Amino acid sequence: MTLRCLATSPEWDSPFFKILANNDTGAASGNQAGFLIPIELRKFFPGLSGPTTKSSPTLDHPIETQLFIEEIYVGTVRARYQFQTWGGTRKPESRITDNLKPMRDHASEKDVLIIQRSISRLDYYRLTLIRKEHAEFKIILTLAA
Repeated sequence: MTLRCLATSPEWDSPFFKILANNDTGAASGNQAGFLIPIELRKFFPGLSGPTTKSSPTLDHPIETQLFIEEIYVGTVRARYQFQTWGGTRKPESRITDNLKPMRDHASEKDVLIIQRSISRLDYYRLTLIRKEHAEFKIILTLAA
C-alpha cells in the first residue's frame, strides 16, 4: 500500500473510516456542509455539550485539519466540528464543516474518508479522501467495513 496514513505513526492515532453519502460531497444540494460524523464516531472528536436554542442553534469546537486526496496534500485548514441544527429547527447532527471545499469538491458518494486524530493535540486531525477510482480503493473499503 502506498497510503502513508495507514502506516503506524507516533504522531497519529489509528485511523477510522467513513463511507461518504451524497450529502457529504460537493454534489449535495441545499445547505448541507462538510462531512457528517455518525454518532458512533463522535467519541473521537472534542465534546460538544450544552443546549441549543433558536438564538444559539449550534454548538461547535474549532479544529485544525490536514487535507489529503489520496497521497496528495491539499492543505491545512481551520475547520469546525459542530452540531448542525438548521437554525434550531431540526435534531442536531454532528459535522465537520468550514474550509473543506478543496476536498469535498473532489468527493463522490461511496468514496471513503479516512480520519485520524493527532496523539498530542486533540483538536488536530488528518482527513484523507480515497476515491472509488483509486487503485487501492477495494482494500480501503474492506478496512472501512
